[in-house]
Amino acid sequence: MPMIAAYLPSGTTIRIMEHYYEVARTGKFRPLGYGTGDPNPGPEYNISAITAPVALYYSENDYFVHPPDVDRLAAEL
Repeated sequence: MPMIAAYLPSGTTIRIMEHYYEVARTGKFRPLGYGTGDPNPGPEYNISAITAPVALYYSENDYFVHPPDVDRLAAEL
């Protein structure tokens, strides 16, 4: 999280940073609990149900995304 705050101090919110941390910590893309205290805020998003065209952009030197994660996402879409 310090790296995110160093590069993106504006244009984001605490909630977005919390959500990013949760996804990174758990490896699951699901809703953020928004302070409910529930450790399991909801089911994972079913990204395989997305039917709209999606373009994924990243680079080898991306600080926030690792190429294996992009490959995994592309396979699930």
